[in-house]
Amino acid sequence: TPVGFSQINWIEFRGGGQLATGPGHWIAFSFTWASLIYSRLGDGEAAYLHFDLWRRLFVNAYRGALELSLYSGITTWTNTGPTNPMQQDGAMGAINAIQEMLLNTVRGRLTVFPAVPSVWQEAVSFEKMRAPGAFLVSAAMKDGQITNVEIHSEKGAALKLVNNIAEEIVVTRNGKEQRTTEKLLEIQTHAGETITIRP
Repeated sequence: TPVGFSQINWIEFRGGGQLATGPGHWIAFSFTWASLIYSRLGDGEAAYLHFDLWRRLFVNAYRGALELSLYSGITTWTNTGPTNPMQQDGAMGAINAIQEMLLNTVRGRLTVFPAVPSVWQEAVSFEKMRAPGAFLVSAAMKDGQITNVEIHSEKGAALKLVNNIAEEIVVTRNGKEQRTTEKLLEIQTHAGETITIRP
């Protein structure tokens, strides 16, 4: 039993089995980390589920991030009493979890909306999110279709963008349009330029 938490509830399922199997010993940031892992696997539903579990279990009425779950039944790390330590690791992880569902860079390849859950697909967008390579990325999705991507290059780095946008896309640079069906766009950007991509 962790030291210092007198009101932790060690829950057992009916029939004598312990809750410690699976996420039974997970603490707040464990749920946001799981969300990040599922985003990297491209599973938006599981990513959102684990983010939402964190939000429901570890956020108080004042939107403060807590260390111990407000409710029993999912994790043994619970505290249903009047005091509960604050825990910023989970809050920072939750911000990152949202970002990873919207934009990520894996092995130098940038992907917009890599793991968008169905509850967001009707209409979701973000503006000027930072990505490795000194890129500021904005994008929009409507009815499950990516409608627009805008990438501003601050330093002129090489851009590798996964084309999950459409079978054929239009890339606009310096007022000139180019159509392509490439699955991976590789563009040497110039400092200060903005590139737009649309279906």
